[in-house]
Amino acid sequence: MHRYSLAAVICGGLLFAAAPAEAQALSGPCPVGKMVQNREGKVGKVLDTDAVSCHVLIDGEKKYYLSWMLRLPGAPEYAAADVARIPPKKYACYGNGNYLFMDLIIKDASNYTDGSGKAGKFSYDAKTRMINFQSGPFKGSYSQFRGKDGIGLASKPTTFWATVCQ
Repeated sequence: MHRYSLAAVICGGLLFAAAPAEAQALSGPCPVGKMVQNREGKVGKVLDTDAVSCHVLIDGEKKYYLSWMLRLPGAPEYAAADVARIPPKKYACYGNGNYLFMDLIIKDASNYTDGSGKAGKFSYDAKTRMINFQSGPFKGSYSQFRGKDGIGLASKPTTFWATVCQ
């Protein structure tokens, strides 16, 4: 679950910037009349905006998004440099905005522990950002590195991460 302050959401509607070489989440008002892409890869046309959200026509339906949830079509969701490797550190895990009293500690490029010190091995594919927990307490988890958004965890394949370790 993302933890964003109200100020960050409101400020998200103030400025539109795009840099071709990097991930291009919209950082300001949605460009009315232009095409945008959501996090699931669906493309739609921005119909209008209000103070906080973008109104996008996708699959014949008007849907509401915050600008940072969208990017320009074809732009990567994350800059390659931001997801080239998983930084070693302690990632505290949250679900529904609440700390789950579960931690994932990345030790190096292939070793991790949980909060109680139980060790395991993992491999990481920077192209797909998928993490394969080969052993240890997270073995069998479906997981993806989400760059600055942390590590998404689930019990089955998904594009929605109910548990995120940040």
